[in-house]
Amino acid sequence: MTPMVLTLQEVPDAPARPIRLGLSTGRNALIERLETMALFGVSHVSFNLRPNDRPVEELLRELAGVRPAALPRIRRIEPLQ
Repeated sequence: MTPMVLTLQEVPDAPARPIRLGLSTGRNALIERLETMALFGVSHVSFNLRPNDRPVEELLRELAGVRPAALPRIRRIEPLQ
């Protein structure tokens, strides 16, 4: 699990810049960053969305539509018998 403080900018093409314990970025640069992290074996990221300039509900709606193609899809694992 990789924790990240995330300040998601309103401008989707805003470049990523480091902030304390995380990243301030637009949606597109976030996708690129997550794809790069996946290449290095990171499979779980937790976002800390506070403090932020935008309402958390708005951020969650935007993040719900973000799914980098490089990340594996969640597969259902059958319980052991």
